Amino acid sequence: PAITAPNGPCSYTDPIGVGCYPSGTVGTGTAVPPALGELVNPTSVAVDKSNGNIYVSDHYANRIQVFTSTGAPVVLAHPIGNGFAGKGTFTQGATFGEQLNWPEGVVLDAARHIIVGDSLNSRVAVFNTDGALNFTLPVSGAPSGIAITAGATLTGNQVVPRNLSNPNRLVVTDR
Repeated sequence: PAITAPNGPCSYTDPIGVGCYPSGTVGTGTAVPPALGELVNPTSVAVDKSNGNIYVSDHYANRIQVFTSTGAPVVLAHPIGNGFAGKGTFTQGATFGEQLNWPEGVVLDAARHIIVGDSLNSRVAVFNTDGALNFTLPVSGAPSGIAITAGATLTGNQVVPRNLSNPNRLVVTDR
């Protein structure tokens, strides 16, 4: 069954019907990179509570796509992934961005950092809201799921507490 969002039906729901993705279309994987707003294999979704933006991890497209709360694609100053698997910086016109290799998990911390489980690069990559790479944390294995305690902020290799009684954690699963 289709899920209806406040602004109309979703263009794609996951196979068991519990996820709802914004107005981007499900891609065929024939265009490399896929068109802006086209999703090939979305694996994780995070919402920025401050502005309603939706962050979608699309591991076959090797990028994080951002949509407004109404489903319009957002163009970041520094795109997070360019549709090609890799590690390092790429240039798209005058824009520089960071390459990803099968990003799976995505979450935002209290400071609105975009935290990505960059699976086949064996790292957690942390980006600013404009998409610029802030820092990375190496992990052994291939990070897939990722979560952070509500109210916590990731800075360098530490999770900064919201208050001292809150058990702050960054949790990363791998496969």
